Amino acid sequence: MRTLLEAAPGASTIAVGLHHQGHRALLVRGRTAHHNGVPGDTGTRFEIGSLTKTFTALLLAEQAARADLNPDDPLAHHLPAGTVLPAGGNAITLTHLATHTSGLPCAPPRHGCSPTRMPPSPPKTCSTH
Repeated sequence: MRTLLEAAPGASTIAVGLHHQGHRALLVRGRTAHHNGVPGDTGTRFEIGSLTKTFTALLLAEQAARADLNPDDPLAHHLPAGTVLPAGGNAITLTHLATHTSGLPCAPPRHGCSPTRMPPSPPKTCSTH
């Protein structure tokens, strides 16, 4: 993790998620640039960049090819119990997410949003490019 932080001089915090044979791990190192530089942890929110879109779509395609999931599955089937989606959110599929046509906001709101609750009215939606 230290090497990754050193490789990205402008980065203040880095998170790496691993999933192997049913086991999951999330490693977080560094300090946030906000809130007076508190240490990053598993609750730290990150804005993901465009690079991750490619990896996410590839993982979806691989899982669909193995029949681990159906790209037409509703998003709600893959979220933790109690997750609240915005109005119309139950119609969002994994394909919508992979093709950036879900209508969800590009980034989470800065304040007042918990990991299990989406804002009632998204301020801005992602474009399809």
